[in-house]
Amino acid sequence: MPEKNPDLEKSLADALTEWHARKKPKIAPLAREFGVPYSLLYNRVHGRGSRSTRCATNSILNSDQEQALISWIIILDDACSPPTAKMIEGCANSMILREDASRSPVDKNWVYRFLKRIPPLHNLHFIKQKPKEKKRMEAEDISYLTTWYQRLNQYIESNQLRPRDFYNFDETGFQIGQGKPQKVVSKSQTLSSPNGGIAEGITGIECIAADGWKMAP
Repeated sequence: MPEKNPDLEKSLADALTEWHARKKPKIAPLAREFGVPYSLLYNRVHGRGSRSTRCATNSILNSDQEQALISWIIILDDACSPPTAKMIEGCANSMILREDASRSPVDKNWVYRFLKRIPPLHNLHFIKQKPKEKKRMEAEDISYLTTWYQRLNQYIESNQLRPRDFYNFDETGFQIGQGKPQKVVSKSQTLSSPNGGIAEGITGIECIAADGWKMAP
């Protein structure tokens, strides 16, 4: 593809502005005056943009529209509300409809092809979003966590605490003879395995320190 000539584009823009200012004069003399090809100025006068602003033969949206769509995706993603493929498809179709209501909408696979064309620097890709309880998500608010760790750091420094002063204690329970759910091959729709009824309980604990020390069993 030939490189875009910024000087030529500026001359074309100036010629087009002058064409409107002179109340639509003849194009040929105006093209000679500004030193631009007649065919290019003719196309601009009749509303045909440059190649960079027109849709490519294998692209439904032009470069400006695709960049706007990428920016929209990034804005939603930064707001912790990443769009679905259906939402991106709807946004693209809205752009198409505003430009030309007679054009066909994008197909259901267009979004996936579009995503492959997005420059790697944007790092946009499909991921599986799993639902999570609202309270758990609120507890993961980065501002709360940052404040908590800042206060913790202040406490550590003011009390001159060392790694060996930090311990983690964990506990879990077991029941002897009790099984757990597992996948099996069967002709039945449901299947249960018997357990031993009331079983003896065992508690397991472990304790470690931040410097690597661990409590013996």
